[in-house]
Amino acid sequence: MKKPGKMVLEVLGAVLRKPATILYPFVKIEMPDKFRGKLKFYPEKCIGCKACMRDCPSNAITINKVGDKRFEAVFDLDKCIYCAQCVDSCPKDALEATREYELAQPQRSQLKVTFHANPPQAVGIVENSQTYNQLFDSRGLAGLDILLDHTLKHIVGRLKSVKRGYFTETLHLFDRVVAHSNCPNLPLLVELVHRLRGLFYGN
Repeated sequence: MKKPGKMVLEVLGAVLRKPATILYPFVKIEMPDKFRGKLKFYPEKCIGCKACMRDCPSNAITINKVGDKRFEAVFDLDKCIYCAQCVDSCPKDALEATREYELAQPQRSQLKVTFHANPPQAVGIVENSQTYNQLFDSRGLAGLDILLDHTLKHIVGRLKSVKRGYFTETLHLFDRVVAHSNCPNLPLLVELVHRLRGLFYGN
């Protein structure tokens, strides 16, 4: 080495400077807004045109129809080149490139990601408590199966639109049913509705 003193100065200077790297993975890197990372699918927006499939240069996307106007998306992350062409091609903004970049998996099969379609909305749900009471009065316990089926579909399919009064009236009706039945599971269902009401309304 012709000038060893020059290297010493570089070493000493590096000691005084802040490091150029970060302590990844202990310190996470915040990606910019336009970063093209893992894809996200919004099934409620998808119309099944499959423009994303046609335009994908690596054939990493599959759109499957699973019901009436309901579609699911399957992404092969090991094929995807993260160009976000599918995001640009979608006419309904059903795809989004996120800032998620930590995608490594121990098994290749785990790189196949499926975004399932939303559950179908309940149709013909009896929401009026008077109708419920009429059903019980006219059929007695014979109408119990219909009552429970409608109630559970309502809870599962339309959680965001449930009203406080719906739970109150349903609880009153269930109390009547329990009083006339020896079914051991009915009190548990009443407790379930109580807990759901507390979850939605905080009481």
